[in-house]
Formats: sequence, C-alpha cells, structure tokens
Amino acid sequence: MGIKNSHCHIYSMSDSSKTVHIDVTLELKDFFNAYFDAVKKRLMIAALIVAVVIGSFSYFFMLIGEQNILWQLSPLFFGFPIVAIVGQLLRVHASYRKCLADLSDSEKNLHYIFRADGDGFDVIRGKNFGHIAWESVRKVTERVGYFHFSLTRTEAFIIPKRFLVDGADLKAIRMILVSQLKSRAALKA
Repeated sequence: MGIKNSHCHIYSMSDSSKTVHIDVTLELKDFFNAYFDAVKKRLMIAALIVAVVIGSFSYFFMLIGEQNILWQLSPLFFGFPIVAIVGQLLRVHASYRKCLADLSDSEKNLHYIFRADGDGFDVIRGKNFGHIAWESVRKVTERVGYFHFSLTRTEAFIIPKRFLVDGADLKAIRMILVSQLKSRAALKA
C-alpha cells in the first residue's frame, strides 16, 4: 500500500486564526513502530532480567561442577525468552494487520483540521466526521516519527510526521498544540 494524499496545508490569515490540514493514510508500519517505541524500555528491562537469571544459574551450576547440565538447559535459558518476546511482537503485528484489514480504503484515509483559535480539532475518516475538544486530550507526546495523542488510558491515536511536508508545517502544528494544551503537550523544541 502506497502513501496516498500525503500532504499538509497551512492556511493562515494571522497567527490566531492559523489552520493546519493534514491528510493521513493509515499503514501497518506506523502502528507497529509506535507500539514498539512504547514497549522498548520494557523489552530492555525484561532482557536484562533474563540475562541476570541466566548468569545466576550459570554461576550456580559452575560452582557445583555441573557444566553438562548448563549445556543441556541452554535451549530453555535462551529459547524460551526469545520465543516469548518474538511471539508477543508477532501477536501485536497480527492484531494491527487484522484491525487495518477491517477498514475500508476510505476509512484508512484521515483528514485532520487543527485551528489555532478553535476549541478542539476535527477528524474526517472516510464519510465520518468527528470533533475532539482540547479538554478531552490528556496529553500529546512528540516522538521521532509521530505525534501520540492520548485521549483516555486506553484510547489514543498517532499522526505520523511524514505527512507534514516541511518545517513550516511541523512548526505550525507544534504552535497550535502548545497554545491549546500548555503543559499537556510534551513536544520537542
């Protein structure tokens, strides 16, 4: 699936009436990258714990002189954690793929409208229209490749930065988010 309608338009009469339009086409890689970014620290902690456990058992078996058992248990020590981690990543990948497959082509194309002087922003998804008030947005976090909008503990969405054409688009969306969300906007400078 290629990128369709990947562009951003800024309409500005003055800074207070600035409007940013962003057309986004949902793709599996965007969701998976955001998920992987969110769990990266937990995966590193899990890998560290596994390494400590393996090191402890290895040291224990070497102390009691049972190096043969260590080699016999090595598939368990290394295989089980790898299968568990890779299995979790594959499960998430499959669930995101199923979620995207359930959407029609028009539902995969979103149009966001951010107004500097508005009480929220608009989302057009296929033939559906929605308005999200700024007070409903818990937090917006800027990551390397996307903006992460948290609405509730379980409801969130992302806007990939590749749909913002140039630096002016990025600057305009940051300005709107900071002016509307204040401390709830964790953006890069």
